[in-house]
Amino acid sequence: MDSIEETFGDIEGKGRIYREVVLTADSGFHSEQAVRTLLDRGIDAYVADHRFRQRDPRFTGQQEYKKKTTDRKGTAKAREYFTAADFQFDSSGTLICPAGKPMKSRCPNWRDKRTGYPGRTYMGFEKYWSVCGLRKKCLRCPTSKVRQVTKIDAGIRHKQKSAVQQMVERFDTLRGRFFYSRRMGTVEPVFANIRHTLGMDHFNLRGTEKVDAQWKLFCLVHNIGKIATYAAT
Repeated sequence: MDSIEETFGDIEGKGRIYREVVLTADSGFHSEQAVRTLLDRGIDAYVADHRFRQRDPRFTGQQEYKKKTTDRKGTAKAREYFTAADFQFDSSGTLICPAGKPMKSRCPNWRDKRTGYPGRTYMGFEKYWSVCGLRKKCLRCPTSKVRQVTKIDAGIRHKQKSAVQQMVERFDTLRGRFFYSRRMGTVEPVFANIRHTLGMDHFNLRGTEKVDAQWKLFCLVHNIGKIATYAAT
C-alpha cells in the first residue's frame, strides 16, 4: 500500500531543538505532475525515484543495485550489451565508444515527442564497427552495420529543468536522505501491521464514503494497539 505521510524529525539549530514536519513519499508518486504540484505549493517534500539507491554512495558496490540485464527479468547480473551510459564524451566533446573509437553526430536536435526531453543522436563509423572486437556486446542484431546512441540531456524538459530533476537534486541532499530514511521506521511498520496482522489486503466495500470509513476503522484499531502496547511501558 503506497501513501504519502508526514515524517517528524528533530533538527538541531541555533542551540535549540525544534520539531519539523516534512512530506515524504515512495517512488509511486514520482511523476512530473505530482512533483510539480508539491514544488508549486512550496511543500517541503522528498519523493523517492526508482534510482535513488543507485546514486546513494552507501550502496556503492552492492550487486542488487548495479545495472540490470536487458532480458527484462529483473535479475542482478551484469548487462549483456553496452548501454548509452557506456559511451562517454572526451575533452573535445566527441562521443567515444567503449572500444575507444569516435562517433559522428547524426541528429544534434533530437527530442522525445512524448516527454519533451532533448538530446543528441550519434552513429558509429562502419570502418571501426566491422572489425571491432566488442561488436557482440554492442549490437543486438548481427546484421546491423553500426551502433546508434542517443544521449539525453538529463533533467531538461522543454528547455527548462523538469520538476522530477529538481526533486532528484533535493532528495540527494543529506537532509533529503535523512528524512526519507526515517520513513522505514515510521510508515512501513504501519502498513505491515495493517496488511499482515490485521489482514487488510483490500477494501471490502465500494464507494468513497464506505472505503474511507473502513480505512479509518482499521487505523483506529492500529492506534488502539499502539496505545495498549506503549501505555504499559
